Amino acid sequence: YFSGRNELPGNFKALMRPVAMILPDLTMIAEVVLIAEGFTEARHLAKKTITLYSLMEQQLSKQTFYDYSLRNLKPVLNMAGSLKRSDLSSQTSEEMILLRAIRD
Repeated sequence: YFSGRNELPGNFKALMRPVAMILPDLTMIAEVVLIAEGFTEARHLAKKTITLYSLMEQQLSKQTFYDYSLRNLKPVLNMAGSLKRSDLSSQTSEEMILLRAIRD
């Protein structure tokens, strides 16, 4: 359960059908977001980014305020797109732009 949420009452729960949920494919989501932001090496960068995020999730502290989910990933990818658009005249590689967004 998420914090601040209550369990549904029994009579309301009886009206609901069970739903199967799966984890989202973060690599595919990251690739699509990077393509939408104008990155040409989106597939390669998405794989590297998700590998980094999964390693951070496995090896760094398990504190609840460290969030390596899609909720944190999407703003980082959007920031990378903003940096790419603002750096149009520069010859900075897409990989370095994405690393800068992750660092910031």
